[in-house]
Amino acid sequence: MTALQKKIMIQKTLKILNGFNEGAEISLELGVPFILGCRPDCSLVLVDEGIEAQHCQLVLTVAGLICTALNGSLTIQGKELTPSETIKITYMQSVRCGSIDFAVGDKGTDWAQLQTDNAASALMAKNKSERSWRSGFSGLLLMPRWKRNVVLGGGASVFLAVMGIAYAAMLPSSAYMSQSYLTEARLWLKSIAPAGSELRIDRAQGGELALTGYVGSNYQNELLTMTVHNSTYHPKIEVYSVEQMVSSLSRLANLENLPCIVNYRGNGRLGCNNDVDEQAQAVRLQVLAHQVVGVKALEARVRPEKADAVMTPQASPASEAPRLQSPASAGIGTIANFPRKLSILMSKRGRYVIDSSGLKFSEGDVVDGFALVAIEFDQVELERNGQRFLVRVGSN
Repeated sequence: MTALQKKIMIQKTLKILNGFNEGAEISLELGVPFILGCRPDCSLVLVDEGIEAQHCQLVLTVAGLICTALNGSLTIQGKELTPSETIKITYMQSVRCGSIDFAVGDKGTDWAQLQTDNAASALMAKNKSERSWRSGFSGLLLMPRWKRNVVLGGGASVFLAVMGIAYAAMLPSSAYMSQSYLTEARLWLKSIAPAGSELRIDRAQGGELALTGYVGSNYQNELLTMTVHNSTYHPKIEVYSVEQMVSSLSRLANLENLPCIVNYRGNGRLGCNNDVDEQAQAVRLQVLAHQVVGVKALEARVRPEKADAVMTPQASPASEAPRLQSPASAGIGTIANFPRKLSILMSKRGRYVIDSSGLKFSEGDVVDGFALVAIEFDQVELERNGQRFLVRVGSN
């Protein structure tokens, strides 16, 4: 079976069961994160009550459907999934998201039957609970007084004992809270962390383990989530995909016609490869960046005024006569300490420049305000404001 056949076999459909978008059906793609929320850059925009900006994320994998609560909580079979928690859910399972319900299943599924079954199950559970309570209360009233006192006293004792055991179970064990356990968890994280990722594991305020940081792609985030879910540590996950952050900000910037070639600068910070024309544009881009989950800051620089914008009158007509320029003024300048670490990739498809964060540039792209003119074996040629510079790769 080919990879394409496998992908076709596990295609699933998301169905909105009630609310404003009731009846909507959306196909889920394998390995592509699908975000539900009320923000315009979400994969599916919901306008119902209780829906957060980016409420939850669904990722369809070969192993199943992975669901992560982002800004809001979810309810799955009576169990609440709080923000940053991840769970693997089964198909045709109703999920409560704010004031609406949704489910994921095969295309052509009998959704009406699912809604009927859910309503019937809820009604049966309610009736069963009422019958059980009435039956037990009636039997208690028919007992002799001495027997009723014994039952009530014994029930109270059992209740207190169970509550004591539950409270003791809720307290973290000394082994779990030890420094050696945290060290062991950090070693485990090193063994599973994707190359180039920025991940760390610490203790949250409640004492439980918390995994935070950034990975390069949506696929890496998906694999990491599955690995953590199957581990013995089960930390709370708050890991963001750089690919998702860059694409989300690029989409928001394009919607407002703001010029920003987004790249990742490390530690949750994004930047624009190009300079923007006005300070107002830079401020607006920074406001948009704060709307993207996981972004800590955006570096957007305003284009400096061109030095040749102001013309200086010549002192005498003699200065207009042609003259030879010295090599220092006529040649190409050299940038010894270029702010970005670069390397060169030669392939059959062409020549590329790659920075330390994995971003790839080709001739004609803009790198930190410099136009990439030419790529050679050991150096690159850049241009800015009509002046050209050389950057030797390997020494910057």
